[in-house]
Amino acid sequence: MFLDCLFPQVTQFMGFVLRCLEAEFHARPSGVFLSTKSHIRVKAQESKAMIYKIYHSSVLLLFLLLAGCAAWVSPNPNVGAPIASEWNAPMPHQGATTDLVSWWSRFDDPLLLEWIALAQKHSPTLAAAKTQVVSARANRIAGATALFPDVTLLASGTHSVSAGNVSPHTLISGAAQASWEPGLWGQSFATMDGLKARDQAAQAQWHQARVLVAAEMAQSYFAYRLCAQQLTISRLDLSSREKTNSLTAITEKVGFTSPGSAALVRASYAEANNRVIQQAAGCEKLIKSLVVLTALEEQVVREALEHSEEQHPLARSAEGKALDDLLTVPAVPANLIAQRPDVFAAQREVVATSALVGVSRAAMLPQLSIHGSVSANRLLASGVERSFNAWSIGPVSVSMPFFSLPALNAKTDAAKAAYVQAITTYQASVRQAIYEVEKALIELDNIAKRVEGALTAAEGYAVAFVGTEIRYGEGLASLMELEEARRYRLAADNLLINLRFERIAAWIALYRALGGGWSAEKKFEENEDKT
Repeated sequence: MFLDCLFPQVTQFMGFVLRCLEAEFHARPSGVFLSTKSHIRVKAQESKAMIYKIYHSSVLLLFLLLAGCAAWVSPNPNVGAPIASEWNAPMPHQGATTDLVSWWSRFDDPLLLEWIALAQKHSPTLAAAKTQVVSARANRIAGATALFPDVTLLASGTHSVSAGNVSPHTLISGAAQASWEPGLWGQSFATMDGLKARDQAAQAQWHQARVLVAAEMAQSYFAYRLCAQQLTISRLDLSSREKTNSLTAITEKVGFTSPGSAALVRASYAEANNRVIQQAAGCEKLIKSLVVLTALEEQVVREALEHSEEQHPLARSAEGKALDDLLTVPAVPANLIAQRPDVFAAQREVVATSALVGVSRAAMLPQLSIHGSVSANRLLASGVERSFNAWSIGPVSVSMPFFSLPALNAKTDAAKAAYVQAITTYQASVRQAIYEVEKALIELDNIAKRVEGALTAAEGYAVAFVGTEIRYGEGLASLMELEEARRYRLAADNLLINLRFERIAAWIALYRALGGGWSAEKKFEENEDKT
């Protein structure tokens, strides 16, 4: 408790006063004989000088001692978190330094940029985050006023008319009343530190919301692009099966194909048709999600998708070489912490809760309150005008909680618990940030290793299917061979498309994990103009 600090300080203060008295007593000249009146006068002057000397020195010392106790009030807000010295995941190759703020423009897709801006404009999550920023800033400004006296200006006028011989008179007054609680224990500055930290945390969380909205928009956008590509492949497969079905129906009639083989072809065609219907429904759902995110009319969204490129260049690039230039990862994990708005917000919450502990502790200590006023008055009576001013300082009061101490102590314990929780959350956010980056790196490395094999398989199965289809038309291959070759080709094509989407999704996840271009040094207005 604070008393553990206060009692030693008071003991030191009283010892200082006693030492001053003792030094003053021994410093008196001896052997001097004065008359009774002179002796009393000298004694009085010496006592008065001694009192002033001890008073000024004691006040200075007391404030220094109390300042030492005030520094004890708030716990340490600078809490570290263990961070590895290097990444434990493979780094992407051919990475080049890129500003994360302008990262989305590297996709060279104007429609994507336009829809990301619309999604951020109409996002309720982002609107709520901005409200938190404005609210935190208002609280910070309001808290700053507690550092200064509260001044109230008053003005009044009175005109009185009484019965009898008393003449009418008019009184006009103007006054300024001030009150101030200076906060002997530093609680006012601790409150300001906490509000400032909450303001900074709100700004970081606002940017985090922007990053999440942009990533969600991009995920849906690319998901639709790749879904449309899968739908095109499914329709080509359906067209091929339709030709086989028509040819088989003719050969069945003339007896060249058995009923069982013809039934297999019809079943294969029906399966492909169902796949097309299912794929088209999935693409329709993604269009609906784009409508929700952009707040545009559905017809506008459809027309924009139809008039833009059929497929994005990055989505068509199976190797994804263009993506290798989009991001770079800091060589040291500690550098990541400066780029993560959620980690920064968690660290600011540690500072805020530390300040709240100090405020709670200070509430259990004596509080000083100072009041004062200044007034100017003008009186008009019987044609005579008089002006008089007045001022006062006081009351100066010191209050100390007594019966409410248990409740204040309980609030202090709750503030300490929140402080410990904030530390745990901050350290966990650091670990989570490193995990998310390394997870995205592992996923990118995994996809890079699989792409080459998927390309070889897709090309090989496509050539094999064409050859089998020709041999089937010449009667040199069975229907079973044709269906098997078709199935392998379709699976390889779908795998290649899925890898393209996984690669883009992994890069978007890495973008989010690296903080999305946020910087603690930039002001809220500067970050607000960036994506």
